[in-house]
Amino acid sequence: MPGKAYIGTSGFMYDDWRGVLYPEGVAKKKWLEYYSTQFDTVELNNTFYGMPRAHICQNWKERTGEGFCFVVKLNRQITHRHKLLHVEPALEIFLRGIETLEEKLGPILVQLPPHFAPDAQRLENFLAGCPDQRRWAVEFRDPAWLNDEVYEVLKRHQAALVIHDLIPDHPQVVTADWTYYRFHGPQGQGAAGKYTSPMLRAAARRIKPHLKAGRDVYAYFNNDVRGNAVVNALELRRHVAGT
Repeated sequence: MPGKAYIGTSGFMYDDWRGVLYPEGVAKKKWLEYYSTQFDTVELNNTFYGMPRAHICQNWKERTGEGFCFVVKLNRQITHRHKLLHVEPALEIFLRGIETLEEKLGPILVQLPPHFAPDAQRLENFLAGCPDQRRWAVEFRDPAWLNDEVYEVLKRHQAALVIHDLIPDHPQVVTADWTYYRFHGPQGQGAAGKYTSPMLRAAARRIKPHLKAGRDVYAYFNNDVRGNAVVNALELRRHVAGT
């Protein structure tokens, strides 16, 4: 069976998306409902800044259609403040908050800070304490983490290496039976930049073999300024679908 492509944006509540994604007549409190008519997945950023609450996650679940997938970004207390060390109480609170998403809960994104020296054993200990019924994806901002020892840790826990473009020529290493891409904006342009059609066609050529091999692919655009993420995500989806 071919894999499934989940292609969406990193977050959905941006004022400058009105007129790009959200029609003028759609109230902001209905934006998630509208978003879910255009995309079948979103990467949630607000759970990075504040611990998710069960009743809010339940509300998100109820406002989206069948088959919608929420990717949830791990809280910064765990990744940035404690850097994966002695995080069991915080991780338990985090997981308890998101469990009401139930069947709509997709991977959990673990974004590590840029000034965090590689520590494969710490990563091993952290992933060993994560429930293995969930998919875990790890994004490294320091290229020193991108080595065979770390890849082996990820493979042992079926955790996906997040492939992104903040590190030039990021290795296209697959460490799980699924994979994860993040698009932060073209080099030198960041969140205000827009990917060109040739860039997106090239991304689609990298994604399609994974799908053919039966691997699910999660891909999210973080170049949110002026709705660039929306435009690029929709175009990538068309290229991946071959339309």
